[in-house]
Amino acid sequence: MRSSRWWPTWLGVGRRANSARDRRSGSCTSTRSAAQTGRSWSVCELPPRRYGSVAGRAAVLHALAHIEANAVNLALDAVHRFDAVPVGFAGDWLGVAVDEVRHFRWVEGRLREFGVAYGDLAGHDGLWSMARSTAHDLVERMALVPRFLEARGLDVGPPMADAFEGSGDAESAAIVRRITVEEEPHVALGDRWFRWACSEVGLDPTQTYLRLLRERRLHLAPPVNVDARRRVGFSDDELTAAPREGRRGSDGRHPRTARRI
Repeated sequence: MRSSRWWPTWLGVGRRANSARDRRSGSCTSTRSAAQTGRSWSVCELPPRRYGSVAGRAAVLHALAHIEANAVNLALDAVHRFDAVPVGFAGDWLGVAVDEVRHFRWVEGRLREFGVAYGDLAGHDGLWSMARSTAHDLVERMALVPRFLEARGLDVGPPMADAFEGSGDAESAAIVRRITVEEEPHVALGDRWFRWACSEVGLDPTQTYLRLLRERRLHLAPPVNVDARRRVGFSDDELTAAPREGRRGSDGRHPRTARRI
């Protein structure tokens, strides 16, 4: 049993760990983002971001900083919340948190060169909303946070870097490329622990992943980086059968899209 303690306050915001009972039950009461600096808006309320102006590029960087901030807390929350796991689980996700802090600092440092501080602009709560909705189940958390939302970064990272490069911002492009490379091992860890969690409860990983996407009406939007997804553990069956943008589900409705920025 882990003792109750304060988590690292890397953004100056601490939160008390729940009791072991709450961690086992996956209570959602504590899944409040420690990265909610500034305003937090839903995705549909956020203005579009453009690369053709300094303000537009700053907005993209701010959105990326917000994602990296939330990624730190998501990794720490996984360690805190799910304790019926092998010892290596905690070490893996603490390592991810360290990487995500580094990514955040890279982006925040570049953002400050634009005269903008993290928290000056609104940030969407998509990642943390998913954390709340998967707090009760390790299978769902690993399927829908690392393997769905965070995997989206493998898709959008290269074109985002190209867009920065095309606007003459080579420094921001280089940061995005470095982050994208380092995100692959994170998604691979999510894949590994997703498959472990499925094996513990007798679930087929591919069918479970596809079922969760269908149940939540989630799908992949282009571009889909098939090569990167294969490298981190996605099967060809998953990549072929996963709902895609423009396809209607069995209920005739269009599913929702994972958009990392």
